[in-house]
Amino acid sequence: MNHKILDLENKEALTHAYIHFQGVDRDQEIALVQCGHQKTPPGYGYGPMIRDHYLIHLVMSGKGRLFVHNRIYTINARTCFLIYPHQIAYYEADSEDPWDYYWIGLCGYNTERILDQAGFSYNHFILPLNLVDPVLSVLQQMVSSITDPEIDLLLNGLLRVVLHHLIRNRETIAGAYTDESVEDPKSANRLPNMDDEYVRIITSIIQTSFMQDIRVENIADRLGLNRSYLTSVFRKHTGQSIRAYLTGFRIEQACILLKDERRSIASVASEVGFNDPLFFSRIFKSQKGVSPREYRRSL
Repeated sequence: MNHKILDLENKEALTHAYIHFQGVDRDQEIALVQCGHQKTPPGYGYGPMIRDHYLIHLVMSGKGRLFVHNRIYTINARTCFLIYPHQIAYYEADSEDPWDYYWIGLCGYNTERILDQAGFSYNHFILPLNLVDPVLSVLQQMVSSITDPEIDLLLNGLLRVVLHHLIRNRETIAGAYTDESVEDPKSANRLPNMDDEYVRIITSIIQTSFMQDIRVENIADRLGLNRSYLTSVFRKHTGQSIRAYLTGFRIEQACILLKDERRSIASVASEVGFNDPLFFSRIFKSQKGVSPREYRRSL
């Protein structure tokens, strides 16, 4: 059963209402993680922040700035932008004409393919929102439904309707879209030092994806940073390399799984990201002083 965090600061005006599901089953084709609506105050900023799911913002009115990929983009009304999992992002509403936006967070093994159909890609994450009326009506229904104690099925159904409209929205911009978001260099000096955030991103990637093939060069590419710089920043803040942190985290997760005697040593190795059980046993012993089998016996 999913746990829900519900915030309705103003039920009448719905100036800030959202719901966030914890413990979402990520093995589904697509699932809703969160959704909400906010009329931001002037100069409202959020982040820098990283997430383990996809997050779409749909701006109905106002304007502001988005920091992503080490660049700053102006985001105007009737625009939607996508933040990818483990991607650092900071956004800030204009001080004179702040945003009114909705957002939806989603996950699942088929999510990226569906978002590709809507026209998003990792380097093409800001799109004009031409089909405002049909999208807005569904978003309003989602937000107005979040006080219902049994809303899982309804919200996941409405999520699919929103994505359907976003795919149709792509048809209205096909062949005519140019990225009108512009870099705003005046805002650069207002952004916080990002080194701490880079470390948070790396640790978040490792802690949520340690069972996968994680390569330092892929993380650096994803962040648009030099590998040597990223490695240096991580070592400076943690005292160890990214690879050492990943290995240590995998071994700690293996210790947890070894408590379940139904799991074989080879199965545990695979579940924490080691393809070779013998290599896993060797690394485990170097970290813990005993083999995985001996460690299990000691429990």
